[in-house]
Amino acid sequence: MRDKRFIKAAGVLITFFLTGMLNTVLATVTPLMNTQGGVPLLHMGLAVSVMSASRLIAVIPAGHLADKKSKSGILQIGIALIFAGALVAGFAPYGFLFYLAMVLFGTGHAFMDGAANALITDLYPEKPGGVLNLLHMFFGIGGMLGPLAFGFLIKQYSNWQYPFLFIGVVAVLIGLFLSVNRYDKTITGISQGKSKTKAKNLLNPALLFLCLMMFIMIGSSNTFKSFVNTLFVYRFAVTAMYASTVLALTNGGVTFGRLLWSMFAEKIGYNRILALGMVGTLITGMGTLLSSTPLIGMIFAILTGVFMSPFFPISIAIGGMVHPEKKGTLTGLFTVCASLGSMIFPAICGYLADQSGNIKNAMFILPLSSIIPIILFLTKARKQLAIQMKDSSNLD
Repeated sequence: MRDKRFIKAAGVLITFFLTGMLNTVLATVTPLMNTQGGVPLLHMGLAVSVMSASRLIAVIPAGHLADKKSKSGILQIGIALIFAGALVAGFAPYGFLFYLAMVLFGTGHAFMDGAANALITDLYPEKPGGVLNLLHMFFGIGGMLGPLAFGFLIKQYSNWQYPFLFIGVVAVLIGLFLSVNRYDKTITGISQGKSKTKAKNLLNPALLFLCLMMFIMIGSSNTFKSFVNTLFVYRFAVTAMYASTVLALTNGGVTFGRLLWSMFAEKIGYNRILALGMVGTLITGMGTLLSSTPLIGMIFAILTGVFMSPFFPISIAIGGMVHPEKKGTLTGLFTVCASLGSMIFPAICGYLADQSGNIKNAMFILPLSSIIPIILFLTKARKQLAIQMKDSSNLD
């Protein structure tokens, strides 16, 4: 049973490797599309927006379908949509069909999100926090290795469409691997007996806190990563390569953090991990901004990546414990909250930077914003989350 479960889990884990690669492909091909294809940077930014908006629109309905239908089937649909997008982007010239490919990519990513998060916790119901952190770690690995593979293809062939075709090949291989593993109902239909008890109270105060925490912590954390290389260029006058290295290591901190939390999630406890993450993000984020040298700042930035990493996986784990029949829907809801934060915080930070003329002062809003969920967590949310998780455990 263990061997079979491990193989099935591997199939789910590598789906997030694919989405991690997908998340970086546009950034990798943009310079060549701009110089070789004459595509304006504004249009490339629009492509990113189209893909993100498609995912945002589809993620809750896709998660709901994963709850109601076959999770593995929804996961396969997501892979098929990404494969279709890869074919369109890989063979069609730039134009309307390129944006259609972005819609297919975003929608496919949405279908894979809810299904994969739910499926992996169904496989390992005894340690949802651990396996979810592991799943999201594979997203980070794909985000690190993808640009290397895309960069190699671009260097060898000077063709911006080859990275998209490479994504299509990876999607086919993952789809074939999943197809030979039967994710039957005895595995993916567990814990359905709790649904009648919890269905009436989907958005209770504890889960509303998780939504708010996702909005603030993920939104501010993603914005921190977006501006950290600019901070180093302006504050420490480092080279663009050094600043890019800081960004890469910060993302590496996120990936390492998820590996770390995956090993200790059930031992430490979900509430303690959330507390460590929020307080740690506040301290290390402030440390990055107040550092006197670029080396110290880089160390703090890496640690910030470690502490910002558990919010999404642990929130889904808690939501899945409280509402096991709504894992896909909750994944979609949390994704929407995180995405809204990731859209609003950059605008606020950018506005403050323009008005003050100081990127460092503007970025203080990012770690300081974590004070809000920390206060709510220490006053009420911690107890509410503990009660919800205890009640769900008593239903087992």
